[in-house]
Amino acid sequence: MRLKGWRWGSVVPLYTRPKIRTANSPSGTNARWRWAFNLLVMPLEGHWERVNTPVRRLTRRERRVVLVAALATAVTLLALVLSTVGNSKPAPAPGCIYAIVPGVMGATPVDACGPRAKGICARRATGEDPPSRAIRADCRRAGLL
Repeated sequence: MRLKGWRWGSVVPLYTRPKIRTANSPSGTNARWRWAFNLLVMPLEGHWERVNTPVRRLTRRERRVVLVAALATAVTLLALVLSTVGNSKPAPAPGCIYAIVPGVMGATPVDACGPRAKGICARRATGEDPPSRAIRADCRRAGLL
């Protein structure tokens, strides 16, 4: 097939018009329904008032139930917030250590009191690795170093 104006070795188009017809194109698929959509968007006279007018007023009992439910929700949320405010972990007792030590699988708590705490502090007093530094800082706070 030889097309006019094309040289040998150049790319020859296999079609002369677009493959996508208007019926298959994204904008053409809805073309026949576009006029109907334009008619549906136009509101009818008085339509907004009919749609937004409540069918009936709430009774006194229904209003009271809604008010009690709203108050119960507010009181529950307030109690939840107030119960979680503050420090939930008190400081260790005198002579005790509590240090969070980084490890391979995550942090590990080191919690010891009395002679066990003194032994841990003595072993970690000269180390320069991160666990030793964390334990040494807590030993200083507890007065064991």
